[in-house]
Amino acid sequence: MQTGDDALAASFARARAQPRRVVFPEATDERIVMAAHKLHAGGIAIPILLGAADARDALIDALHDGAPTVRAATARALGQLGGDRAAAALLTVAGDADSGPASAAARALARIDPQRVIQAAQEPGASPHLLEAADLAAM
Repeated sequence: MQTGDDALAASFARARAQPRRVVFPEATDERIVMAAHKLHAGGIAIPILLGAADARDALIDALHDGAPTVRAATARALGQLGGDRAAAALLTVAGDADSGPASAAARALARIDPQRVIQAAQEPGASPHLLEAADLAAM
């Protein structure tokens, strides 16, 4: 049975073996900057510090992450931010082979650009996620 310290050490070891990107909003807050620095210096994570203008671009980049859960969460976040570039990126991910990111992207697209998702669903070979999102957008 692991103690709390053993479990924490094992978690840090796993993080160092495969560091992930961690997005920090409010990069003007000194505490956020210090936390990001500590994670980077310890090899635990790859921090991304954001100001308001950087958020959308960083999220669009994160749509290409190797982890489907990250892509799905990123799609949902882009659905909150909106914008033409976000809509175009979400349309691409809506055809993803992994259903989690594809479904999240299609629903996010329906939220920010209902007409685009309805049009995309009418294309031959449209993904089932786009078809479902188009039904939601048409309501």
